[in-house]
Amino acid sequence: MISLGCVEACNGDGGGSSSYLSKREGENALTKRSRNSDGIERETSMALLIVNKAPDSNVFDHASMAPENDYITPGSDVAINAIGVSSAGTAAEIPEDISWQMADASCGSVENDVFTSNGTLGDAVVQMVYGGNVVGEATVHVAVPDRMEFEQDQMTIPFGKRAPLTMHAYSGNAEVALKGSDVNFVFSEPSIGTLPVL
Repeated sequence: MISLGCVEACNGDGGGSSSYLSKREGENALTKRSRNSDGIERETSMALLIVNKAPDSNVFDHASMAPENDYITPGSDVAINAIGVSSAGTAAEIPEDISWQMADASCGSVENDVFTSNGTLGDAVVQMVYGGNVVGEATVHVAVPDRMEFEQDQMTIPFGKRAPLTMHAYSGNAEVALKGSDVNFVFSEPSIGTLPVL
């Protein structure tokens, strides 16, 4: 800690005794963000609490924004979630007269809170505008998956029954959201069954 330039530091118990809680911008309650290594929370006698002492406010200052899926395939749509935030970091109602725009229109378009990729690969930045100023941004990564995996290597399905066939796509280590037209499934033995198009 000294080598990092810290003047004061504390060392709590680690492992399953450690939990991390935070209240993100625009949220009203603390939420546990970590997963305990042994599956359950433990009682502890010490906590480090960082508190924002700014006066509460419900006047809109900016928006905290994030796409429903960080990574999408070319030509896909994705909704952008936005939470209104005051200058104190507390929740604030988003004004009705906000507008949406792209930081670079060459990668797609945004209508209301939905970004539509035009097929261009790379990062697309969606912006919220209020009073002529950009008050929030969200980045959507448009990528072609470099690998795809079924959730299960093998499945046993009784004759005449249905079962979900879940697949995950990745670009590097990031999971990419797929749309129905991105993949086409065929059976090595066509008479074995059918797969409805979603």
